[in-house]
Amino acid sequence: MRHALPPHAYIPGQTPRHQETQFDEIISSIPSAINFETLQTLPAFQAALNFMQHGFHWEAHEILEAIWMKTAQNSIERLFTQCIIHLANANLKHIMKRETATQKIMTQANALSVEISLRAPISVVHLEI
Repeated sequence: MRHALPPHAYIPGQTPRHQETQFDEIISSIPSAINFETLQTLPAFQAALNFMQHGFHWEAHEILEAIWMKTAQNSIERLFTQCIIHLANANLKHIMKRETATQKIMTQANALSVEISLRAPISVVHLEI
């Protein structure tokens, strides 16, 4: 299921924030347990990636955070989702022209990607964003 893009990208301090319920339908579809095989095909995950690809980084972050909260502590799924959250956040900071924050967050994302690559089989870490 492909979710429609929001009417505008929320950029703190620049554009209006979405209604609190804007992403409830997507977030409510997230199952209570997530493994890596289901993560990449999860409609909410696909929606978040689609949002990122179209410049809706804050919106993607909101959905990814809801997914992250349903992953097991210290799991590869949690690390992977957290890494994608960092990428969404770094992209948002870049749009906001906050380059120091962008670099800091990208450093964190890079550290997570290294940890993921050390812990996960190579077939698990391939994802196009």
